[in-house]
Amino acid sequence: MALTNIEITKAKPLDKAYKLSDSGGLYLLVNPNGSKLWRLKYRFLGKEKVLSLGQYPHVSLLEAREARDAAKKLLAKREDPNVFKKEQLEDAKKAAANTFEVVAREWHNKFKVKWVTKNAARNLSLLENHIFPFIGKLAISKIKGYQLLNPIQKIEARGNNETAHRALQICGQILRYAIATDRASVDLSVAIRGSLTAVQSKNHASITDPKKIGVLLRVIDNYEGAYFKMLKCYLGLAPGQKMF
Repeated sequence: MALTNIEITKAKPLDKAYKLSDSGGLYLLVNPNGSKLWRLKYRFLGKEKVLSLGQYPHVSLLEAREARDAAKKLLAKREDPNVFKKEQLEDAKKAAANTFEVVAREWHNKFKVKWVTKNAARNLSLLENHIFPFIGKLAISKIKGYQLLNPIQKIEARGNNETAHRALQICGQILRYAIATDRASVDLSVAIRGSLTAVQSKNHASITDPKKIGVLLRVIDNYEGAYFKMLKCYLGLAPGQKMF
């Protein structure tokens, strides 16, 4: 006969632990110290096993039944609910230990030796001031596209378009590092790249003054770099012979 909430509430501790059965292998274990624990008895590969489902009232009767049904579905797929639960806990621990900030600092520490000191400091400062406050504490494997885009668009909204693109580029490198070290599976920077305003390229001023053009040509003519030596040789010019 199925349990009721009234029966559970009225159940008093005794000198020895006892069970209040519900259905489908689900039961409530009432301990001498007064704790009431949900348990599920099941068989897997011919062996009897018990799965812990939590403590009443933190886990209600309805929630315990839902957990029982979920375990039954796993059994139908020939999966052991205890093994599945252990894997879920391990995944949760891994996610909690590998936040965006943790992985980002690891990435920065690993690759900063390849950068100019000024650039290494600038990259870390950008992360600390504009990215970590928003997604630093999130598990890097659970971050959504909009969560990454939000702080970068805030940079863009202040008129720092180039900085926003640099921030996105750095975050992409961090995410790819996380993928390579099996702590993420998607580089979100690729998906949101088109959400930023394109950086306007800056063209250098052209020389239009004839006198300045003449100076430039003479400088080129007098330059004796390896490329121009090869070019003069190709044109059949003797060493020291002018091109213009």
